[in-house]
Amino acid sequence: MAESIITLGIGATPENLTPFITSGLFIGAPLDPGPARSGFYRLGLQLLTGPGGAELADFSDALVCQEDNGPHGFRALECFVEMPLALAFVYYDLAPSAWLVLSSGGGVVWEGRVEDRGIVTGGLRLVAFGAWRAMMDVPYTALWSKSGTGDWKQVTNSDQAAHFSGRYSMDNNNRLWIGLKKGEVYAANQLGGWHFEAPNRGSRNNLHISLDYDANLPSSSWAMQVRSYAGGFGASSSEAQVLGTGSAQAGSLFVPMTAGRTIVDIALRWVAGGSYTVTAETDDYYVRVTNIRIVSSTEYAVGTTTTTTISAGSQAVTPASMANIYVGQRLVIDSGEATSESVVVTAVTSTTFTATFVNGYSGTTTVQAHVVYADEIIKDLVSHVTAVNPDQLSTDTSLIESPGLDLLDESYEDALPGDIATKLAGLGDDQTPPRRWEVGVWEDRRVHFRPKGSGGRTWFVEADEAEIGSTLETLYNSVYGLYQDANSRALRTAVADDADSQARYGIVRRQVVGVSTTSATQANVQRDAALEDGRVIRPRSSVSFEYLADRSGAIYPKWLLRAGDTLVLANLPPVANEDIDRARTFLVAERSYDALTDEAQPVPEEPPASLEFLVARRDEGF
Repeated sequence: MAESIITLGIGATPENLTPFITSGLFIGAPLDPGPARSGFYRLGLQLLTGPGGAELADFSDALVCQEDNGPHGFRALECFVEMPLALAFVYYDLAPSAWLVLSSGGGVVWEGRVEDRGIVTGGLRLVAFGAWRAMMDVPYTALWSKSGTGDWKQVTNSDQAAHFSGRYSMDNNNRLWIGLKKGEVYAANQLGGWHFEAPNRGSRNNLHISLDYDANLPSSSWAMQVRSYAGGFGASSSEAQVLGTGSAQAGSLFVPMTAGRTIVDIALRWVAGGSYTVTAETDDYYVRVTNIRIVSSTEYAVGTTTTTTISAGSQAVTPASMANIYVGQRLVIDSGEATSESVVVTAVTSTTFTATFVNGYSGTTTVQAHVVYADEIIKDLVSHVTAVNPDQLSTDTSLIESPGLDLLDESYEDALPGDIATKLAGLGDDQTPPRRWEVGVWEDRRVHFRPKGSGGRTWFVEADEAEIGSTLETLYNSVYGLYQDANSRALRTAVADDADSQARYGIVRRQVVGVSTTSATQANVQRDAALEDGRVIRPRSSVSFEYLADRSGAIYPKWLLRAGDTLVLANLPPVANEDIDRARTFLVAERSYDALTDEAQPVPEEPPASLEFLVARRDEGF
């Protein structure tokens, strides 16, 4: 990532700048853009005991500060404050973990916690980092959603005394299989089972499961059970049960677990008295479980009913609610009943979903599915951080939006919240085409999670000088996704092509997008997002300008520009060519500003690439 530093001379007061900032926005009279303008508004520097705390010192006469911001908000502030050596020792002692605020009028230009300090020749040096740093302080462990069977393990007798898995035929090759062995004698309540356990000491301990099963068991004295256990195979409960019928049967389950349980066990057991001796061939009697999903949240779960009669075959169904139902989703129909099944949604409207059914149903059949969205996880990360360091982030989560993209595989062990949040932002959303998302912290230590650029402002500038160039390096008009099945076998989506882009440029450039999921739907979403992002050549811009202006023409100082803002080069004519217009209007990834010379340089999302960089990428085959 390119480094972006702002140098701010503190204490200057231009004669013709009268507005002030409130919460980062100017109110009042606009800045006169005439030649007499001296450059920038008066800035103050305060050292506080902590966020919103008491003032320890006002350093508004500091000689110089360097500040930058980037994709996650306020990033770094370094200030040198001239003072006698004895006084520098005093403030050196006060500074650890204090809060440094660069302000203008009533608003915040930059704020963050002091992390480095030093007594240097002539005074005190303070280095602070923005509130995003709090997302890198305390590791996080939690299971949110897990699909497939790859992480399921046999329950041994040493795990739990009632389990004798060695007496059963078992495998988890893209399924959970439990079969009876010929000649084996099974006593009452001797179980053969598979179990899944949430990460040890994780913060999410309220598990729920959905699954499909098919079975052939000798009689109703045999049962497949879904059980839950406390950690270490402590307290247990039977959560659901399917009894044998003496013939083949199939169905689906959507099962809420007892609160606080961290282990799910799927087991086969003889539930009658005495014992049972198998005379049939090994695996003639069995239970097979597929399409497993375990989650730790039901906030967005689908829980509705059908309102019309359903016949077998492809049917458009009108449920009582379409909330959180999407194409590619697996819905559990009539959970636990003899006619239960799961269906995959092939189409949706605002009031209906289409799927292919094996069975027919009445007009009040249950429709259920687990759904996990990224905003749930982001909010829990904020809660996790504020529980340990209460003053570092705000508990206000009103700036955290939902991307509406179901996440099938999200589990973290000892991961930093900032890394998790950045990864989630990179997944995009459920829109067509998918939008890119951003996560960060600006004023008031409030975490935001939203579509990229949606919280930024739009500024208009007249470019004095501009350098615009482009390269095929960033063009990708054909994309496929690489993801995994339940056993971590590599799978690939169909190739998505943009025919218009391929015709315009006369070349096909194909990209593979790796996705950490077992969901084909999620892989396709990220494939489509990459195609939308890469289907046109991205011009790279370097521009200098005299001032910022809003849509009404009011003028503002250059240091008000932030990452996430949109910059429009107003003196370049709008054109129909989409490629060129990306150079005229672009999103700011970072920005630099030198107040001593009043020169600003925004860094666009696609900064100018060096020849060395381009050659190195091509040498590596990219």
